Amino acid sequence: MVITIETTDDFLRALRGNGDFLAAARREILTQELIDLPRQFAEHRKETAQRFDDIDERIAALVANTEAMNRRVDAIDRRVDAMDKRMDGMDKRMDGMDKRIAVLVENTAAMNRRVDAMDKRMEGMDKRMEGMSTDIRHIRESHRTEHQAMHRFRGNYAIDAARNSEWDIAEMFAGARGVRRFRLRSLTREERDDMFDDNADAIERLDTEGNPSKGFPNGDIIAEVRRRNSDEPPFYVAVEASYTVDSGDVIRASDNAKILRAATGLDAYAVVSGVRVNPRLDDGVKRRITQDLTECVEADGDRAVFWFRLSDSSLEPPAPC
Repeated sequence: MVITIETTDDFLRALRGNGDFLAAARREILTQELIDLPRQFAEHRKETAQRFDDIDERIAALVANTEAMNRRVDAIDRRVDAMDKRMDGMDKRMDGMDKRIAVLVENTAAMNRRVDAMDKRMEGMDKRMEGMSTDIRHIRESHRTEHQAMHRFRGNYAIDAARNSEWDIAEMFAGARGVRRFRLRSLTREERDDMFDDNADAIERLDTEGNPSKGFPNGDIIAEVRRRNSDEPPFYVAVEASYTVDSGDVIRASDNAKILRAATGLDAYAVVSGVRVNPRLDDGVKRRITQDLTECVEADGDRAVFWFRLSDSSLEPPAPC
């Protein structure tokens, strides 16, 4: 739509008659802030009226709360009056209690004197208990010493019993290998040392579990078993003996058998000899111990350890002469 404006009156008539033109003219002449001012003022009036309404409501609530507080204060005044009367009664009772407390203090002093006497008696008892504790400690140390001595005693007799059964052990393995007649020879300490020294490099490469340089020369039994009147190569048994077979016995016997195989290239069997096996052994160690001689002889590997079971009667010392 084309609007022709030649005079001021034409311009005013266009503004009054055309809303789009009026709005466009306002945007050109006025800033956006001035255009939005009437709307913002109306919103401000509405918000202000709402705030005054809220203030009126809060003032009314405050008045109501004040009235309620006044009523509570009046009730408190009445209760305070009642408490004053009760306090007067309590004062009288406190006077009576003061007298009773004086008697109680006197009784307490008497009790303290009795407690002091008891303390002195207790000090005497403490000294007696300290003496008894020392006696008990000495008894425990004596028992521990006796227990250790008994353990060594039984261990020594277990070694003697195993050495006395050396032929029986050899005979079992010889029989399992089909050998009926054999010769048995225990290796001396010197022979063990020479065997160890001559094969030190090979032994060093072995997967041993203990201390072979100590365990092999000091092994309880290391014996050679050879078929009689035959050129057939011998075999060896490495025996460790204890009253109660423990992991150390299993490790030493197994290590010594490994060293014999490495040094000689021949069969060697690990044996533990004892009355019982420690029930607290690790499961892995327990699985290595067997009483199945065939399993031990035919085992492919060197972890099987045969248990040669001793009886308590075999550990008894010889009768005196």
